[in-house]
Amino acid sequence: LIGGGVLAALTDGGFGYETSFYTMMGTVAVLALITFMTNKQAGQRVLDTAKAREEAAKAESQQKVNLLSVLFSKFGLFLFAVAALCAGQGAFQAQFPNLMKNAFSVSEAVSATSLSISAALGLIVVVMAERFSAKFGPAALFRLCTVASIVVVAALYFIAEFQLIPTIIFPVALVIIYLQGITVTDMC
Repeated sequence: LIGGGVLAALTDGGFGYETSFYTMMGTVAVLALITFMTNKQAGQRVLDTAKAREEAAKAESQQKVNLLSVLFSKFGLFLFAVAALCAGQGAFQAQFPNLMKNAFSVSEAVSATSLSISAALGLIVVVMAERFSAKFGPAALFRLCTVASIVVVAALYFIAEFQLIPTIIFPVALVIIYLQGITVTDMC
C-alpha cells in the first residue's frame, strides 16, 4: 500500500521509470528490514512447531504407504482440489485485465483499482480468516473459500454470458471477493 502510494505520487510528479523502480526497490528493502527486525517471536514459534512435529513424527511408527493409496486418500483429494483451484485462479489472474475489459466493459484503470482495493481488504480478511480457521479448522476454511470462489466465478460467467451489466460495480465487487478467496485458500 505504501509502495503503491509512493509510485502514484512519483508518476503524478513526472518522475521517470528508473527513479520509480529504484524508489520501489528501496521501499521493499526498508519493509523487508522492518519485517526481519520485528518477526523474531513469530519465527521462533514456527521453528518450535516444526521441531515438535518432527519429534512427534519420529515417535509414531511409520509404515510404508504406496503412491496410489496416497493419491486416492483424503489428502490426495485435497491435493487435487488445490491443483484445480490454483490452475483456475492462475488462468483468471493471467487474463484479468482482458476479462474485465471485454466481458464487463471495465477499464484498465478500474481493474487496477480493484486490485488495490483487494490488497487493502486482504489485510482485514486474513485476520478474520485466521479467527475462523482457529475456531473451525483450516479444512473448513478451505471448503468455504472454494465454494465461494465457484459461486463467484459462476455469477461472473452468467453476467458476461447474458450481458447483465447494469453497472460495473457488481462485477468488480465479485472479482474483489474472488481475489479474497485466493488469498485465504493460499493461507489454508
